[in-house]
Amino acid sequence: MNRGETSDVRREVYRTYVSDKMSYERAFRVKDYERWARNTYRQLRGWLPQDLEARILDAACGHGNVMFMLRANGYRHVEGVDVSEEQLALARHVVGPVYSSDVMVFLSERMGVYDAVMAFDLIEHFTKREVLDFLRHVRDSLRPGGQIIIQTPNAASPFGCGLRYGDFTHEIGFDPASLAHVLRLSGFVDVRFRETGPTIHGPRSMVRWLLWRCIRTLLQVWNLAETGGRQSVLTRVFRARATRA
Repeated sequence: MNRGETSDVRREVYRTYVSDKMSYERAFRVKDYERWARNTYRQLRGWLPQDLEARILDAACGHGNVMFMLRANGYRHVEGVDVSEEQLALARHVVGPVYSSDVMVFLSERMGVYDAVMAFDLIEHFTKREVLDFLRHVRDSLRPGGQIIIQTPNAASPFGCGLRYGDFTHEIGFDPASLAHVLRLSGFVDVRFRETGPTIHGPRSMVRWLLWRCIRTLLQVWNLAETGGRQSVLTRVFRARATRA
């Protein structure tokens, strides 16, 4: 499929992305955003800019959950951009004004502007060529020392393929090694990874955390027995942080 055909498919699918696939999000309430924001902020601790005046872009902001998290934790200069009007309508309801634009075009017009770019659930929607183009646009949009934070399905997880192929618009999958490769190829350094497993914030979450630790240990034993190596990122979704060189 050439780039023109790919664009045509995306326009057709994204036009009704929320109503056809994500209709449950129409019922999102503030408390749902708050719960997600608390858990995700815990998982990102130490990765986000220390300066609350930092300028941050949420690339492909979707329904605005990342922007909501950042603003709830005091960040004052947060922007969002997305191409799906249905998702933007949800975002505007929760976080206010957001940009309607192709993220590549948007970034190409903002050189050296941002201290951080968030890219949650985005790069898996790109072709290989587009992944490299996107990361280089992000690199150029960042100030020196700026960072990108990525969330994407984990091809190294036993359940990663369920997310990789669970969305018709997904084009590619990554594990930490392949993502580190393309980040370094695109001008980033100091690439770090984290899992997205349960965090402890009450009795029920503690039980989930303990169960996950047990399951994770068994998965590591499985991998060690099969390959003789160690796989440290096993959740079905993982996150990466890298710094502009």
